[in-house]
Amino acid sequence: MLKSFKVWFYDPLKVLEAQIENPDFNGEMDYAAKQVYGPDDKRQFKDMMSGNWPWRQSDIIAKDPETHGAALVPVILGSEKTTVSVATGQNEYNPLYGSIQNTQNHVWRAHRNALSIIGFLAIPKSEFIAPFPIVC
Repeated sequence: MLKSFKVWFYDPLKVLEAQIENPDFNGEMDYAAKQVYGPDDKRQFKDMMSGNWPWRQSDIIAKDPETHGAALVPVILGSEKTTVSVATGQNEYNPLYGSIQNTQNHVWRAHRNALSIIGFLAIPKSEFIAPFPIVC
C-alpha cells in the first residue's frame, strides 16, 4: 500500500474534443436534444440525445443567457478488468474508456471510434493484511 505507481493516460479533454471534431461523424451527431416520433405518433428513444434527461438539461441551458449557443455534450466513462498475457506474465489492467454521447446509435454499431481509451491503469498485486482477525 506504500508503493507508488505510474499511471499513463491521454488528456481526457483532448480525446473527447477529437471525437467531436471527427469528420467521420459529420451528419451523424446531434448537437441538441431531440424528440423522435414514429408513424403512430408514439415517442421513440433511439439514442442518448432522444432521451428525457438531455431534453431537461437543454431546457436548463436555454434558460441561462450566458449559455445561449452552447451544446450539451454528455460524456460516458467506463472501465473493465482485462488480462494481458503476452509477454507480461498475466498482468491485469483496467482500461478507462470515454465517449461523447452525441453520436447516433448506428455509429456505435459500426465501431467507428465513438469510444476511445483514455487510460490504461495497472492493478498492482499486493498481499492483503486485515487490520483485525478474520473469523470464518
